[in-house]
Amino acid sequence: MARLQVIFTAFCCCVALARAARADTFTLNNGTSVSGDIISFDQNGVIIRQADGSYSERTPWGDFSQPDLRELVKNPKMQEFVEPFIEPPLRPRAKPTPIPVQSWPQLQRPQAGSLLGALFSSGVGLVAVLLIYVANIFAGTEIAIFRSRPKGLVAGLAAIPIVGFVANIAFLAMAPPPGSEPATRKAPDEGDAPVLEMPRVELVDNPLAPTPGEAGAEAPAAAGGLKLAHESPSHSAPATAEVQVFQAGAFTFNRRFFETKFPGFFGVVRRESEKHVVLEIKSRKGLHVAQRISRISSNDVHIDAQTGHGVEEVSIPFSEIQEIKLKPKDA
Repeated sequence: MARLQVIFTAFCCCVALARAARADTFTLNNGTSVSGDIISFDQNGVIIRQADGSYSERTPWGDFSQPDLRELVKNPKMQEFVEPFIEPPLRPRAKPTPIPVQSWPQLQRPQAGSLLGALFSSGVGLVAVLLIYVANIFAGTEIAIFRSRPKGLVAGLAAIPIVGFVANIAFLAMAPPPGSEPATRKAPDEGDAPVLEMPRVELVDNPLAPTPGEAGAEAPAAAGGLKLAHESPSHSAPATAEVQVFQAGAFTFNRRFFETKFPGFFGVVRRESEKHVVLEIKSRKGLHVAQRISRISSNDVHIDAQTGHGVEEVSIPFSEIQEIKLKPKDA
């Protein structure tokens, strides 16, 4: 009997040792390790039964190290939970393709030389030298005319290379000979062709002249328009005494109409030729006699109207104007 108990005890020890030997050790990312058997797992992690028989807290899959995850993914039951946490291996970087550097023939710098040698060694330089030479001779001819010197002498000296530049400067700095005047270009004789003197043109404003092209427009009076100076009298002719009527149906009353038809009424002091005429504006509110247009906007016009108390400013909207008369004061 005692022998049977010894055998059973030995068997239990062997089983415990086998379990301890079969227990797995897992390394976590925080540096610690857990030993035991995985008895439960799901998408949130695993529960491990440790060697002393206790159970650990549920350990998340992300806490396991990459080597342990690669071992756990071999279990088909854990594969779907472990695969998302396994990092793919890094691919080796491809070696850069070496770029062959070839040596190409380089241009040789020309040997340093003088400026004149460089000018005469190319076609462009020869053309430039020729142009400068001809221009210097032409300049000598013009200097000879300007300073009343012999053309042959000055142009001949200008034709000498290098010396010509100094000669032109010297003749230009010299004063003309005594008793001579600088030569000028010959002007055409007076008898060659008759010279017509254009008459001077003056612009005379006529505030009473209607704009061409509008309904009811008449030809401007003799006092307005363009006049020749020798035909104009010494003073402006008096404005016409005729009454001009502008109806609402034939004309559009707006700011441009007043500025083009009655420009003389905008001044603080009216001219003598326009002081004898007034504007008679008929609107829905009554009849107003305007001595002057004080100000104007896009919707109405303000006039200095004659009333029983004197002169006061009256505002008249364009839409209410029915008729405008331009007439003399005594009409």
